[in-house]
Amino acid sequence: MKTILITSFHNFTARNILVAPFLKLLTEAGDIRVVVVVPEGKVPFYETSFGGKNVIVHGVPGRLRHIDAFLKDLAFASMRTKSLGIMRSHNIGIERLWSQKLLFWAPIIQRFIPFLYAYLVPRRTYADVFELYAPSLLLASDVFSATDNRLMHEARFRNIPIIGIVRSWDNLTTKGPLRVRPNILVVQNEMMKKEAVDLHGMREEDVRPIGIPHHDRYVNGPKHSWSEFIASIGGDSSKKIILYAAQGDRHFKNTTNTFDQNMINSLAEMIPATHELLVRLPIADTVYLGGLRHARKVLFDQPGMVFDSDMKKIKKNELCIEDDDHLIDTLYYSSVVISVSTSLFCDATLCDRPTITVGFGGLEWTLQFNHLQPLLRSGGIYIARTPMELKFGIERYIHDVSQDRTGRQKIRDTLVSGYDGHASERLYALVCSFLRANTL
Repeated sequence: MKTILITSFHNFTARNILVAPFLKLLTEAGDIRVVVVVPEGKVPFYETSFGGKNVIVHGVPGRLRHIDAFLKDLAFASMRTKSLGIMRSHNIGIERLWSQKLLFWAPIIQRFIPFLYAYLVPRRTYADVFELYAPSLLLASDVFSATDNRLMHEARFRNIPIIGIVRSWDNLTTKGPLRVRPNILVVQNEMMKKEAVDLHGMREEDVRPIGIPHHDRYVNGPKHSWSEFIASIGGDSSKKIILYAAQGDRHFKNTTNTFDQNMINSLAEMIPATHELLVRLPIADTVYLGGLRHARKVLFDQPGMVFDSDMKKIKKNELCIEDDDHLIDTLYYSSVVISVSTSLFCDATLCDRPTITVGFGGLEWTLQFNHLQPLLRSGGIYIARTPMELKFGIERYIHDVSQDRTGRQKIRDTLVSGYDGHASERLYALVCSFLRANTL
């Protein structure tokens, strides 16, 4: 029996990989042992949600040091994408903002970042995991995670093959260059493959677009009936739902987030009496709601299991299969999906739900991100640049849900390529090919 290590250190990686049919394919193979490496405080959750035959959950303590933060900042400073320029301007995702000015020279060494990482970062940070399980393969579920990088670093020195996954559609243009290059990089679509080659220096043959494994579960429609779903959120079964996905506080570093409360107040006033407003709070962020005027008219949905909420406004929630089922139901049963910039737009297109992105209220700059441009150009999403346009867009879609359906199909064909219910099978086949060879 061969062993595969699977990392899971980000809020979404459990949903992306373990909730998807991929884990079941591995465990049913019979000759594969899966070791899921997680933060030590989350072991009970992972054992309850994903433990079982041939699955071991192994918790590890946080062992990152200042060098990890420095190399992250160096990577940020070394890449010049539109998205990273915006993030530097708004102090998003940067460990120390002042470092970006000191590292103005970083672009000249971008191609050497992986070599610097290999030279500067000490080995054996998680050597005990490798020595205990003797894995044949490391599946890094988030190649830009600092902890994943430490495990990849150790695997590289032990000549253990690495399959690395780009966790989200924006990562290749918002995280800087890869610190540790995997043997094979798994991406969602051809657009991301081009970014991996052009921006990160990966060889074309080493980048595999497979689709999105957790989207395999969307193929068969909602998981519960309308009456079951509406009861679960405390809604009125005689009314339909309009979904607003809140932006979150992390975009407001030095001020209070009034954007979300203003949006909720406005939406509560403008949606017709035939509909209710459902606000989905972000899994990885907090949302300030101190100024709501219509709280009684609004339904709130907090997904995931809350472990902790720190002062950096990043929550440590996790999603299990029931949470994913609930999201699928929410999208299928929503008349319109509204937000600013979120991968939920791609999820919604799988359910053929009309989507509106908000281009006013102080977050207009988010619409300039690189990864959003194909979405905005597709014709499958309505851009509301004023409150009046937002109201018009809602009424337009309520009146005719088929509006912009051709554009939504274009999104499915490009950004959600491989949406055929078989992305997990493609990832499984790739893993099995490595396990059979045990080397490249």
